[in-house]
Amino acid sequence: MTEKAKIEAVIRRTTLAPDGSFAEIYEVSFITPKGVRDRVEIPIAEYTVELARQKVDELSAKHEKLIGT
Repeated sequence: MTEKAKIEAVIRRTTLAPDGSFAEIYEVSFITPKGVRDRVEIPIAEYTVELARQKVDELSAKHEKLIGT
């Protein structure tokens, strides 16, 4: 089984949407098995634990692929 990224924090915050309005989001910070730190933003209305894990795993895989083995 491959090692997964570790989610370090989930923070609720307000950000500016592309149209200039305010948007409430959860910022999910994580670290990949090879030590790359990043974060994903998920609108509060869409947030689930499963969606957060899916987005983290997808971005983590991209980082790990760039770094190589």
